[in-house]
Amino acid sequence: MLKILSLLFILFLIAPTIPAIYAADSATKITGTILPSNPDTSGPKDILVTLNVLEGVSSVRETSVNTNAQGAFEFEINPIPNRIYFISTQYKGATYSSRRNYNDFQKPIEITVFDSTKDISVLEVQNHSIIVTGAVPEEGFIEILERVSIVNSSNQTFIADQADGTPSMPNFLRFALPKGAYNLDVRSNLIGGQVLEVDRGFALTTPITPTVESPHQIEFVYRVNYSEQNISLSRILRFGAKSFRLVVPTNVGTPRASQLKDLGATELNGKLLRLLEATDIEPATELEINLSDLKLPSLITKISNSLNSWYTLLIVPVILALCLIYLLVYLISRNRKPYSIESDISIDKQLSDLSHAFEAGIISKGKYQARRKRIQTQYTLKKIQEQMDRLQDNAP
Repeated sequence: MLKILSLLFILFLIAPTIPAIYAADSATKITGTILPSNPDTSGPKDILVTLNVLEGVSSVRETSVNTNAQGAFEFEINPIPNRIYFISTQYKGATYSSRRNYNDFQKPIEITVFDSTKDISVLEVQNHSIIVTGAVPEEGFIEILERVSIVNSSNQTFIADQADGTPSMPNFLRFALPKGAYNLDVRSNLIGGQVLEVDRGFALTTPITPTVESPHQIEFVYRVNYSEQNISLSRILRFGAKSFRLVVPTNVGTPRASQLKDLGATELNGKLLRLLEATDIEPATELEINLSDLKLPSLITKISNSLNSWYTLLIVPVILALCLIYLLVYLISRNRKPYSIESDISIDKQLSDLSHAFEAGIISKGKYQARRKRIQTQYTLKKIQEQMDRLQDNAP
């Protein structure tokens, strides 16, 4: 009886959670419609729509359906918290998408698609900011962040096409970079496409949809090396800019740009920043920007870097070579010491040591015979010299 009462009590405690568990496991639907940009035309028919279920950064499920005659679609899902439901479709070279989560998956989805164009003139740069984020004098580089707001004021999606334009100027969304820029990292809220390295900068092949609410944002970071106190950040603004701004911390350097208006310095988060700006810059304008008074490495740092470089390239090999030579000389001298001809050691002792070395295999037979002969010759010469000395002493 006690066991039954305990079981009933446990069931009473977990009963409120059973509907929630069932709801998480029960199937429901995500519904939506693909709409044309022109309300007077009928919606796209029989186009593929894909659902990608994401958990964190991993895809746990992917499925596709085709729209019906009215452009409608639906997916059956088991809604689970912490999952994202990403719905996308391809239309005339561009990707259009929407997303839902556990809290709003029941809200119908509407995705508007547009006709495409290869006319790059539909794009306009609304804002362009160049922000020097800092410098590392010890390593001789500055780091720069650029932010660009792009507007497509047409009712068509721009599709990049290398076949259009000229061979030297493909029909891409291009951005110029200072000479020698490296460590480029590009981020954007645009979908699809690639980042391509082009002459004096990079280009995006990403489709640019018409601007509905806010401009498209592109952000890129890179580094530029310097070895002098001056560096050029000049470039050609292919699309111009309605608003252009240059921001440089005062402790990094002094910006100079005759085409920009110097607004002075302002404090932000404890840093003094110098601001320069311009408005209504025409497309293809060559903007001259120079940064001076850059800090160079200290003398100690230069010497240290130089020593490190020379140490690696020259000193280390020399030290190794000297060590090898010393070791070789030491071994040779050590091997020769027992058999060297010592004038103050009896010939019998020298010959005995030499014989022991030969018998122990320390020296070869040829060396044994040669050294034995030298000892005997030296002994003979010594005796002759002693005899001559005695004759001189006894001479009248």
